[in-house]
Amino acid sequence: MFTKTKTTLLLLLFSVSFLSAQVVETIAEDPALIDGIVLDPTGNIFTTPGAFNGQMYVGMATPTGDFEPDFYFGFEGPADIDRNAAGQFFVTCYDGKSLKRYDPIADELLTLASDLDGPAGVALDAEGNAFVTCYGAPSTFDGNQIIKIHTDGTVEEWLESPQLFRPQGIAFDGEGNLWVANTSSGEIFRIDTTTKELEWMNQLGPQAGSLAFRPNDGLMYFAAQGTNKIYQLDSEGNETLFTGNGMAAVVDGDLGQAQFVSPFGLAFTESGDTLYVSGGGYLRRITQLDFVSSVVDVSGPEVSLYPNPTSDFVRIEWPENILPSNYQWELLDARGGLVASANGDTDQIDLSGLVEGMYLIRVYHRKPFGESQIKKLIKLD
Repeated sequence: MFTKTKTTLLLLLFSVSFLSAQVVETIAEDPALIDGIVLDPTGNIFTTPGAFNGQMYVGMATPTGDFEPDFYFGFEGPADIDRNAAGQFFVTCYDGKSLKRYDPIADELLTLASDLDGPAGVALDAEGNAFVTCYGAPSTFDGNQIIKIHTDGTVEEWLESPQLFRPQGIAFDGEGNLWVANTSSGEIFRIDTTTKELEWMNQLGPQAGSLAFRPNDGLMYFAAQGTNKIYQLDSEGNETLFTGNGMAAVVDGDLGQAQFVSPFGLAFTESGDTLYVSGGGYLRRITQLDFVSSVVDVSGPEVSLYPNPTSDFVRIEWPENILPSNYQWELLDARGGLVASANGDTDQIDLSGLVEGMYLIRVYHRKPFGESQIKKLIKLD
């Protein structure tokens, strides 16, 4: 049972325009926007169209949305792509069972590894070695390997494990650990590259997509293609829904309202302030990831939070003339990142699993361009 205590000093009242901190926008639409993506330092986005469709090209989109699906030729079913510091592209060719490297300066295309068992994801370590997940070739699709292609050209069967089944998404974190996602189960593992020991981190449902690490917040981002959602994972494997409500649709705008169709490829800009998402024939962009909300005038309903500060639960108290089901709330971290959201009928928020600090609770009307309000919340240890 809560004891109602209104705290006028700690409970600061905000309001914002309907656009919140992070904004989702669609910049290109094309059937070839299906699979992996990588960015160059100028912000151009290089894309792969996936396997089984006879595709031979890597595409290229500009930040303004101009898209050339046939930018680089010579890849049999390009599934994923990465780029090294020298500007060379590494592409897994699922249909061709190979990993290829393309040097755009020398206009040179080389096959680095062949006869791979359904090469899917690719990630480069700090030394430039390429790690490739093997999904498995038709018709069994029972791959369970990670192949390492050293910078000297040596091809090594680096890891084979029964815990890996149809692995695809692959990325390194800030500590040099390798994260891998099983596509069919959505299981995510972290691998110590010294001991090669696998640690189960989470399971987020079938049809897993890509993984991408963001140094700014130390989180791994994961595209759940089967549920049309994007998650954040911390170093312990705890997940937070970042965006997407599960509906398969293309809806731009506020991060909490955006919807996606089969999100798969993920890539951050060098600054880490923008995330690009490919999948379902669309290239989307999420901007202002480091945005911190500012204080402006009040425009939303006069809700109260209690207790505040709190160490476990907080409750939203609605004015008597308000129908909570017409409203939605979002719990945001101090950077404006989405932590949780629900309909206004759910008026109790569990904070017990969150670290101490300042959070924001945004309350807004469900109708387009309805009033919005943000309140400051202090989470105690």
